[in-house]
Amino acid sequence: MVFFLMWKKSRVWVGVLALLLVVQMSASALGADRKPPSMQVTPKNGASEVPVKSAITVTYSEQVKLADGSAITSKNAPGLFIFTQAVNGETIAATVSWSSEKKRITITPKQPLLNGTTYRLLFPANRVKDRSNNPNEQMVAQFRTEEIGPPLQAAITPEHLAQNVAVDASIKLTFNKPVTRANHQELSNGAVDKIVKLTDEKGKKISFRGTWDEKLLTATIDPEGNLAAGVTYTFTLLEKKVMDRQGVKNEEITHQFTTRKQADTIAPTASIHPGHGAANVATDAKITLLFGEEITHMDGTPLSSKTVGQLVGLYDAKGTAIAYRATWNKSKKTVTIQAKGKLQPNTVYTIVLPANQLKDRSGNANIMQQAVFSTGRS
Repeated sequence: MVFFLMWKKSRVWVGVLALLLVVQMSASALGADRKPPSMQVTPKNGASEVPVKSAITVTYSEQVKLADGSAITSKNAPGLFIFTQAVNGETIAATVSWSSEKKRITITPKQPLLNGTTYRLLFPANRVKDRSNNPNEQMVAQFRTEEIGPPLQAAITPEHLAQNVAVDASIKLTFNKPVTRANHQELSNGAVDKIVKLTDEKGKKISFRGTWDEKLLTATIDPEGNLAAGVTYTFTLLEKKVMDRQGVKNEEITHQFTTRKQADTIAPTASIHPGHGAANVATDAKITLLFGEEITHMDGTPLSSKTVGQLVGLYDAKGTAIAYRATWNKSKKTVTIQAKGKLQPNTVYTIVLPANQLKDRSGNANIMQQAVFSTGRS
């Protein structure tokens, strides 16, 4: 009886152990990796405006090996895909490398791709498998390269030969398409001074702070401090310093502009001879009024020998007006007065230029001037 009970109890334990084993095996089967390895391609499927000098990368979602179990290498990786033009099926020659660490194939075309062309990458099924021996599924990715577009051009402000440019103005250089530096590096704020220069009329370089706006394709050149007034500056986009995505480098572009002259608020004045306080002036002396800038009448008409006689007054000590002849020398900007007949000896005379008779190019009217001189000792 005891033996029977022990035997029956043993059978129960064997049944329990068998049940546990079945459960464990079922759990293992349910957790088995049956998902095929996936691939992420750059450029993405359907991408457009892809640069013609782009490399293509294919990154697997997990560690993979060839279908026969051997390791993937840069030498055998070309057998994992077919790279062609989508329209005519022409195979694209490329250099291929494999990174086991990154699980990535890098495909670099040996020649730049054609502009405006669709390319196709085919990854046939069953070429690789993951650690659980799941083979890859077929995948196709297509992308289109950028169009040729217009030739590389740049617009510059201020415009060429611009006048009256503000002394605190900045200069803007805007390209008509995306560009990089000619050495393939991206443009940046710190690289602007490598592609342009700003000089004054003596050829001296002007220091500036450069900024680059990639969205607007615009470089802004902000001179340190204000530019000098009334000076012509030369701005140059240096030759072959930038290039577009097709590798076309820029031609040199030179613009000149002139800053606004400093506002003239000074009234025109004359240097009068004989000067104020002069003595022993000859009785037949000529009196001259020499101006330091170009002048006209207040209505803008030019001066002449016929009109200048109305501008100046010559008086003796009693205030009597003295008749005179007047001439105007335009090149010397000089009015010359000579009394009709000689001046009286030992006599004090006053020459007067009334205010608001003349104006300079900036519209400033003359101020009143006078000089008192004597044909005697004092």
